[in-house]
Amino acid sequence: MTQSMTNDKKVSKLVGIIGRLSKLIQEENAILEQPGRSDGLREILQEKQNLSQVYEQQIKILDDENTLKQVDPETRRRLKEGLENFHALAEENQFRLMARMEATKRVFSVIQEAAKEYHGSRSTYGNSGSVDQPIRQAYSQPVSVGVSQDI
Repeated sequence: MTQSMTNDKKVSKLVGIIGRLSKLIQEENAILEQPGRSDGLREILQEKQNLSQVYEQQIKILDDENTLKQVDPETRRRLKEGLENFHALAEENQFRLMARMEATKRVFSVIQEAAKEYHGSRSTYGNSGSVDQPIRQAYSQPVSVGVSQDI
């Protein structure tokens, strides 16, 4: 087996890893695009993390510039296209993650403000030991809130 064949196999393996990572990011982006719970996101993130480690190892192996020069032009083209697609998907993924985090921050901010307002309207014990009633306000029913910690 020649050195060129070995390098072609290494690059082909990297192309396969990039393809799988790209597919995972597409799946993650589709989940992040949907409002509400992010079912299946945890499994995708775990596989993405594992593949990212393998990807980094493969990049280190191919870090030598001469390695890529020795690779078949078609294999090099596939690697370039795969990387371009991967980077575009990663940018979209970053945008979607930031949007989801911002939405979560806003929800928590609304909850925090509501809690502050509710806390200010509660009855408290006064100096005489009796319950002080604030100025009469309309009855407001308590609100229950659930929060997903997937992200």
